[in-house]
Amino acid sequence: MLCKDIIKILEKQSPESYALEWDNVGLLIGDCNKEIRTIYIALDATDEVIRQAKEHKADLLLTHHPLIFKGLKKINTDDFIGRRIITLIQSDIAYYAMHTNFDVLGMAELSAQKLNLTETKVLSVTCVRDLKAEQAEGIGGLGKLSESVSLKDYAKNEQEEGIGRVGKLSESVSLKDYAKNEQEEGIGRVGKLSEQMSLKDCVGQVKAAFSLAQVQVYGELTQKVHTLAISPGSGKSAIEAALQAKADVLVTGDVDHHMGIDAIAQGLAVIDGGHYGVEKIFIPYMKQFLEEQTKGEGITVFGQAFEEPFVYC
Repeated sequence: MLCKDIIKILEKQSPESYALEWDNVGLLIGDCNKEIRTIYIALDATDEVIRQAKEHKADLLLTHHPLIFKGLKKINTDDFIGRRIITLIQSDIAYYAMHTNFDVLGMAELSAQKLNLTETKVLSVTCVRDLKAEQAEGIGGLGKLSESVSLKDYAKNEQEEGIGRVGKLSESVSLKDYAKNEQEEGIGRVGKLSEQMSLKDCVGQVKAAFSLAQVQVYGELTQKVHTLAISPGSGKSAIEAALQAKADVLVTGDVDHHMGIDAIAQGLAVIDGGHYGVEKIFIPYMKQFLEEQTKGEGITVFGQAFEEPFVYC
């Protein structure tokens, strides 16, 4: 398949138009007419990821976070971003990023379903979808995957099937929205846990759902929680939204000291699973999505094995 054909598939899942204004998504490096036989998926385009993509003889590197984010005035080997861009070009590897467009149409609903949340609503609304128009264009890939495989199983072998069935988006769409053919979308979700539980038990569910060895918790482990907000990635802007949604606990990443203690003071517990720890679900999901969407086309898809970008000592 040509690169532009792969892009059409990716656009059906998470159109670039859903990315936030400040973001940089899409085909950032390469020729859209390039023939694609092998795809490598990771969260970030690090030196190690690019090396692995080369080892797998990838024609296309797909990541969640964009390598090119801020403006570039020079591309040379004096800068680590420039070196990576040059390496990708020299290796004839096209590069595509799905960032906040996937956060809006993908990551939010996927993360909520990992925790089996019900009565879900968008945590931070960024847009309103025209469902009728999108259905005509075949947009909205969630809910089309086959049997599910846990993150724990994926971690054992990066070539296994990814985390699977991403369920019905209709759960968070009211009858009124259906009548209008419109649906709010955005960053994160807020919903109900299966039952009221202690914060400690909630932490256990989060660790199991996202295959996390440890998390950072702000709040009393004995306190009761029922309404949970989740915002994968950096939670700096999610705390206020979680408070407005009257959540008991927020699951996110990159929570610093002051954010954490300020959240507690306002009655919100926080579970910090790490930026990578929660967003890594992008890798197996997109691996399975692309495998199913390109079935019979001779495309091989690899996903990076889970590996935190730091170690605890």
